[in-house]
Amino acid sequence: MPDGRIIVPAKTMALLDKIGAENEVKVSVRFVDNQIVFACGQVVVSSNLVEGNFPKYEDIIPTDYENKVSLSTEAALSAVRRASLLANEESKGIKLSLDKDALVFSSRAPETGDAQIDMAVKYDGAAMEIGFNPQFMIDVLRVIKTSDFELELGDADRPGLIRSGSNFLYIVMPVSL
Repeated sequence: MPDGRIIVPAKTMALLDKIGAENEVKVSVRFVDNQIVFACGQVVVSSNLVEGNFPKYEDIIPTDYENKVSLSTEAALSAVRRASLLANEESKGIKLSLDKDALVFSSRAPETGDAQIDMAVKYDGAAMEIGFNPQFMIDVLRVIKTSDFELELGDADRPGLIRSGSNFLYIVMPVSL
């Protein structure tokens, strides 16, 4: 077994998640040189470990955001999915427009039209707009286990922060629209 911490590629963990969906299946782990080997039922998965140390992610977590809004996970996921239908390579993402008691998810594609989904929220901060890659938003909203989450935003060129419960934190980088 390697000393200290290891880094397993995300694709390997995603594959393991797909094959070990049953709660009763036990997974055994073995280390061979610079590889990790998982045995899950009849399936064996081996992967090279990522060399090096995991970056100090704590240094990039914003701590000074004043724009915070609580959102329904299900409603936000639906809004992002609908707004993303018209997002394309040119538009690059969806725009979130936050204003007094309202959040608007929108996208625009010159050849197909506009999408705009309005959501009532409790917010009394400064109006702001920020763009995000919709797939990154969908990825996080699909895995949140709570019925609501908190979205924290700074300037339009700074990352967004998604918190759910006391142990879930997700940083999403903005895109220029």
